[in-house]
Amino acid sequence: MTEAAAASIVSHHADFASFNELCHDQFDDLITRLRAAGWPQDNANFARWAPALLAGQGACNGGEFGNAIFGRQPMGEADRIPLGDDGTTEHRNMLCDHLLSAPHMRFCSTHISYREVPGGRTDQLAAALSKMEQYDAAGDTVITAGDFNAQLDWGRMDAYYSSSVNTPANGRNTGHYHELDDNNPACPGVGIATDYGATGGAACGNPPKIDFIFVREDRIAPGTTYSAEVIGPGPCETSTTSGISCGARLPESLPKCGQAYCSDHSILIGRVTVLQ
Repeated sequence: MTEAAAASIVSHHADFASFNELCHDQFDDLITRLRAAGWPQDNANFARWAPALLAGQGACNGGEFGNAIFGRQPMGEADRIPLGDDGTTEHRNMLCDHLLSAPHMRFCSTHISYREVPGGRTDQLAAALSKMEQYDAAGDTVITAGDFNAQLDWGRMDAYYSSSVNTPANGRNTGHYHELDDNNPACPGVGIATDYGATGGAACGNPPKIDFIFVREDRIAPGTTYSAEVIGPGPCETSTTSGISCGARLPESLPKCGQAYCSDHSILIGRVTVLQ
């Protein structure tokens, strides 16, 4: 999995990369592979880690488990923001950092709880959005990626999506953010599904989309476009769990672990030109 992930980061000339549910030994291996590929500008300053489960708490063969971000350019001091206690041992968080060359350019990764309890999904979604707005009020441009464990047409997400995004599959929005796949003509206001292991209740007849890349609408450079693509089952096969063809996906495939895909989430790649 780390070999495929590092190769994808390099081949797509990514400026940032976000990982959720990562083992620390995978984090270390990604650092090694990206260094060897010559991807970071500074080999000693391009990776950040935030544990969600500490060593010995039941994951990763006894190692730490959490979120990570990687930046091609050198980064500053990271913010690790706790998002609330959902009653489990996993400490949900939001990991953010800025570029040394552009201190107001921030990239964040988050993994929201699936539990609808006090301190769980709804509260954590609100906390993450509040932090994004705090950064914006301080003059920062923020790109936030991750597994939000919520479908975009749920009321919990209305405060995220810009009110200019108003489609049959995604209406009622009151926010200020664009998700980088929300102008995809295959499913306007939504984009391509990312959680192909789940079924039902999603827009445009797709399995759910719960992985997003958000940027505030007034931080998108005027006269530019934004987009996103999904690397899922493919390039020439159809997932038996989703029934979605691979035609809309990039000419890559998720790695397999034996006969099954190593993850039930697709890889989401976004492109946007932002103001700093």
